[in-house]
Amino acid sequence: AGDGLGRARVEQSEGCRERPRRLDPANTLLPRMLAENARLRERRRDEASLAARAAKDPGNLDLHMEWLAALNDIGNHGKFDTVLKHVVQMPDLPHEEFIVSLGVLQRAGRVDQVVELLELREKVDDTQPELHYNLAALYAFQDRPDDALRELRRAVAIAGDAVRELAAEDGRFYPIHENAAFLEIIGRPWTGIRDGRPPAFVPLRQESKATGPP
Repeated sequence: AGDGLGRARVEQSEGCRERPRRLDPANTLLPRMLAENARLRERRRDEASLAARAAKDPGNLDLHMEWLAALNDIGNHGKFDTVLKHVVQMPDLPHEEFIVSLGVLQRAGRVDQVVELLELREKVDDTQPELHYNLAALYAFQDRPDDALRELRRAVAIAGDAVRELAAEDGRFYPIHENAAFLEIIGRPWTGIRDGRPPAFVPLRQESKATGPP
């Protein structure tokens, strides 16, 4: 009896999905909509499975990156942010993977969240000039000049002129572009353009040893 009831429910579900197609067979959007709905159902099942596995293996970076991808696919932004905060604090997370993980937040223009992740990552790996540089630029954009200057000095100490040249053109530094200490650090006039919706992360074009004022 149980098997019969289960089959009846499956047939009823399939019938509900097929009914719109029978009513409007010329509608070319319906097959795509049905396929997308099926894909989302499958990704939700994937996400639930990955969540259960990650709970048992919290240090597995690859597993957590798969989980992030599933969360992004189904649009669960709240859980995505929570998992991402955990991932960026993993010591074995490659710097390149960290940059990729910021992509979703960067495209959404979520500057505050990007700052929080950069701060978390800096505690794990403070050797990357891009972390210090982008923190400096975003702190400047948030009108936090002291924090911006501190991080910019750290970036210059690691990567030198690559940082100075980029900062001189980066619109995120507009709020402090007339600051005497900022101009001393970059060692040249600021020629950037003010941007109301700036990028959250800008890679350095090159790395070189610091020269000139720190």
